[in-house]
Amino acid sequence: MGGFLLMKRHKAEKEAIKHSEPITFDNTGSALEFGGALLDEDSLVHVMHWPAKVGQRLSFPRKSGGNDGRTIAAMTDLGNDTRIVHLDAPLDPSEHKIWTIGKPKKGAVTIARFRREPVGTNIVQINERVLTGAAADGKLKSGDSGKAWIQRRDGETVLVSVSSRGGYGIAPNLWSVREEIAEAVSN
Repeated sequence: MGGFLLMKRHKAEKEAIKHSEPITFDNTGSALEFGGALLDEDSLVHVMHWPAKVGQRLSFPRKSGGNDGRTIAAMTDLGNDTRIVHLDAPLDPSEHKIWTIGKPKKGAVTIARFRREPVGTNIVQINERVLTGAAADGKLKSGDSGKAWIQRRDGETVLVSVSSRGGYGIAPNLWSVREEIAEAVSN
């Protein structure tokens, strides 16, 4: 009987880790439907496997309402399913959230999505190149690729990744390639 209760408790603990309270976030630093996360006024981080092309139009919501349209001018692939998308013109940082990359920690993470409820889950494993989340089955869809993974650090919301394999809860560890990202953004 004791083994059954232990198994039941272990199952409940495994299920509980798949959920966390989503944090509120500023969605003005991502392109509608496309996702990604702005790193400066004219560059955003995204994933390489998402279909994107030079000349593609993106729409960014403004804090004051409405949207700003920009075109993809170039893309820099950094490997590990990480891409920097360069825009044709800068966005106004007073109207759009510029994200800071933070070091990921095990625990609560929010996966920011548009027109669907954000997912609150937990990072359960951190490797040099990959973060693994524990979202409940069916919570994430393949269209969630490229959506920002955010965590709280000392009262600030920071970017730790963008979904690589949306339906599986896997994402690149942006902290481990932050120097390469900074170089690509500055070019």
